[in-house]
Amino acid sequence: MDNQENDMNDFPAGYHKSNSLGEAGRHAWSGVWVAFTTERNLRIQVIVYVVVLIVAILVQLSFLEMAMIILAATVVMALEMVNTAVEHFADVVEPRYSKVVGKIKDFTAGAVLLTSVAAVVVGLLLIVPPIVLRLVS
Repeated sequence: MDNQENDMNDFPAGYHKSNSLGEAGRHAWSGVWVAFTTERNLRIQVIVYVVVLIVAILVQLSFLEMAMIILAATVVMALEMVNTAVEHFADVVEPRYSKVVGKIKDFTAGAVLLTSVAAVVVGLLLIVPPIVLRLVS
């Protein structure tokens, strides 16, 4: 038996590792769905994302500009999910109030805030100029 097989036997009881790429994908999409259905901020971000995409299509942004908007929005939503995971994990590890846990939660929330502000700036820089040009001409 090689070292990799030995390592597989060292997982704690109750641990489950996906047996296939398909199973891993199902678990990942399940996480996205649970986050979407339970996290208000993520639902708001998805709604804003869809509206921005519609506007971007209407003003005929280039593929590169669309890619920038998609990337910015996806980073915000992914970080929101990481923030949610950290908050849930922190609540399990330390169910009572803790200043340290509070700071950890503030750090991840701050990361979401920073990426959200950056995404808004990217969106405005890309979408506002074509709208202004259409209004002026």
